[in-house]
Amino acid sequence: MGMLGLSPQGLGSRDLPRLQDFEGGDIHLAVAEEAHDLLTRARAYREAGQIARAQQKARAALQVVRRGLRLHPKSPFLGRFLCGIYYELRDFGAAENCLEHLVEALAKESDADLTEPYTRLGIIKWYHRKDVLAAIDFFHCALDAARPDTDPDLASEPHLHLARIYLEINVPERARDHAEQRLLAVRGCRQAAILYELVQTEEAFDLGASAVS
Repeated sequence: MGMLGLSPQGLGSRDLPRLQDFEGGDIHLAVAEEAHDLLTRARAYREAGQIARAQQKARAALQVVRRGLRLHPKSPFLGRFLCGIYYELRDFGAAENCLEHLVEALAKESDADLTEPYTRLGIIKWYHRKDVLAAIDFFHCALDAARPDTDPDLASEPHLHLARIYLEINVPERARDHAEQRLLAVRGCRQAAILYELVQTEEAFDLGASAVS
């Protein structure tokens, strides 16, 4: 858990591609399905506190995806999987490097949606590197990259992270704006509601303190 009791996972981390979005041959799909199954098991073990078993499954998934990438070295789908596996293994340096290469590769494709990789880079920069400026930049890149057909949850996720950043660096106006944008896109988002309430409480406290002084 991070500050304010919100973890990056709790903030809607979506670090694996969805199988229903997959396009490719049967062998390619088989690799993705096997890796997805292993990662699902890894996360179940981690949530149950069985860290050793979780890492074992995640490393098995890593080998599967690497095998797939030897057959399909330019596959952005498997590239996304690889980044997600590194994140699951908490190898944030490898995940960061993987995401940077993925962004570079996808940027050459006119129809590529970079919302997700930019968001993941922002998460690493903020939650694991504490690099505020880089994180803000990547989250804004993610917002700019969102397309009309981008899933609203994914498209607005950067607003959630930006709200948290601005609250923690004491810029409540921007925190409130980003929390509002998230709530407009995803009604009932608990994390955004918490952040919005925290901003409101903090601003009310500041007003009260200034009146007393």
